[in-house]
Amino acid sequence: MEGAVVHHMAAARASLGARGRIPRSHIRYLGLHAFAKILARKQSRHVGVLRLLAGDLNSPVMRAAATRLAPVVDQGLSTVFNEIRF
Repeated sequence: MEGAVVHHMAAARASLGARGRIPRSHIRYLGLHAFAKILARKQSRHVGVLRLLAGDLNSPVMRAAATRLAPVVDQGLSTVFNEIRF
């Protein structure tokens, strides 16, 4: 996941002239949040993984990232998680 984001950031810099940097904790939070959200659709199959994800998401660094990124993952503002097929 992190590798894909780094690759896309490099491509955006090369082709679009994009600048800036995404903190690693934000990338990690978004990935963990996405996995938790998608796997929660079939909770009975993924109960162990969901517990591990919840533990990771509850760390102080991830809670700080969650506060910062709340508008990004707000279901009312984005439907990206609804469009992921699993």
